[in-house]
Amino acid sequence: MNLTAAPLENDAAVWVAGMDVGAMMRRGARFHRQLTFLIDGENRLTFGDTLDRVDRLSRALAHDLGVRQGDRVAMLLHNRPEFIEIYWAVIELGAVIVPVNFRLQAREIAYILNDSGASILLAEPEFAEMFGTLRAEVPALREIVELGARFGLPSSYETLIAASEGPPPRPLIDERDPCSLLYTAGTTGFPKGAIRTHKAVMWYSLLGLQRVGPGSSYLAVPPMFHIGGQEVWIMLSAMRGGKIVLLRNFNPHEVLDAIERERISTAFIPPAIGIGMLHALREKPRDLSSLHNWLSASAPLPEHVRHEALEKLPGLRFSNGLGMTEAGGIAGLSGDDAMRKPSTCVGRPSPTVGIRIVGEDDHDLPLGEIGEIVIRSPQIVEGYWNKPEATAEANRNGWFHTGDAGCFDADGHLHVLDRIKDMVITGGENVYAAEVENVLFGMPEVLEAAIIGLPDPKWGEAVTAVVVLRPGQSVDEPTIISRSRQQLAHYKVPRRVIFVSALPRNAMGKVLKRDLRATYGGGASAVPDADQAPHR
Repeated sequence: MNLTAAPLENDAAVWVAGMDVGAMMRRGARFHRQLTFLIDGENRLTFGDTLDRVDRLSRALAHDLGVRQGDRVAMLLHNRPEFIEIYWAVIELGAVIVPVNFRLQAREIAYILNDSGASILLAEPEFAEMFGTLRAEVPALREIVELGARFGLPSSYETLIAASEGPPPRPLIDERDPCSLLYTAGTTGFPKGAIRTHKAVMWYSLLGLQRVGPGSSYLAVPPMFHIGGQEVWIMLSAMRGGKIVLLRNFNPHEVLDAIERERISTAFIPPAIGIGMLHALREKPRDLSSLHNWLSASAPLPEHVRHEALEKLPGLRFSNGLGMTEAGGIAGLSGDDAMRKPSTCVGRPSPTVGIRIVGEDDHDLPLGEIGEIVIRSPQIVEGYWNKPEATAEANRNGWFHTGDAGCFDADGHLHVLDRIKDMVITGGENVYAAEVENVLFGMPEVLEAAIIGLPDPKWGEAVTAVVVLRPGQSVDEPTIISRSRQQLAHYKVPRRVIFVSALPRNAMGKVLKRDLRATYGGGASAVPDADQAPHR
């Protein structure tokens, strides 16, 4: 099936024409100089404060550190005001920002720095033990600028800004120039640097124009090194005068405290965090009446989570969606649809995105049939940094191949069922994880679940459920398998259930199924059959 993109309205297109990302942010921020922009604990910065610091940093990077247009500048930071200052200053110089996942090990960070060719790294002192390794293993790295005081010494970052005087350079920037290199989560191998151009960033940011206005408040819970933190909320808040409340950790109690204290109206809350928040609310109720918009993505939001949240917060509006590093937001779902549709549903295509469902031959599949989701949009990356083969594999025949398996329903809503590489093939039958996981989510004892395929000498792969139980609940493997048989074709029923205390996740809360397969897939022993042969 093919759903083509609808054109943006004229007033939105005006924002893009002839502008770069930094210019768009600055244009909006100048209108709101006196408004609070960033809240970091007790620290509050206005738009004017931030603009002044960005100008000082831009000049210091250019004149003191020799950053030129096209250079790559990396940062290794938690959510903090300096993240936004650095992002803004670097892209206004026409350089390319490389935000690095702070959860990575030194060798993984060195890989990204070497792959990107970053010459400057700005990092927090807690990563100082890595600095020696990075200097030794990254030949192109000329300078590490440290944020925050350590051993009583002043911050080299603040010293750099304080010594900077005069107007910063403002080179001409083409919309096709790289703005950022965002490295994919690497769930299937080494991460790839997705090249986000100024054009792609601006088009994606336009999707959320109506969500932010002067004085509106957004809670930055997920790490800002991800695309959503940068290209939606930093961009939109700067353009529209919104306020960002920064949190450095995923702690559910801190999230709830911040919502109550700052009267947050909108928060991006991935499912894993939402589950923890609801558990924390049972322990200590809060006044969350200000929270009107719960934005979810990165994984299916279980129905029991949605219903419990509405019980505690009547009138809450849910939004679900599909997005990816290479493209930003692809589809969205909100309002009544977000409650009545199953958790596999991510809504209709975004206004700037065309979507098709194709088979192995790249031909369109009939409505309701499952295939690969392919997309076309001005907000998609040009390709992967230094990886022409990966670029050619993803961009085929003018369409970007997402690697997600999905289908459209009769209402034109997109459903995402699995990563194609995570699909379980058992006895020649395809099993999509989301369908089985939804059945497990419906069991009252189950808090979280992940479906993986483990080696099996008879069936090729055995459908395996990795389950986290709710606190104080108990259920055994035969019961879960028996209940699953009542709702699923027999070949989809888990042949094994593994109980764990927590699921491994990446920084955005996505379950790392590769880790689960590595942990539990060492031996290929036959698993007891649900039946002698798979049945539909």
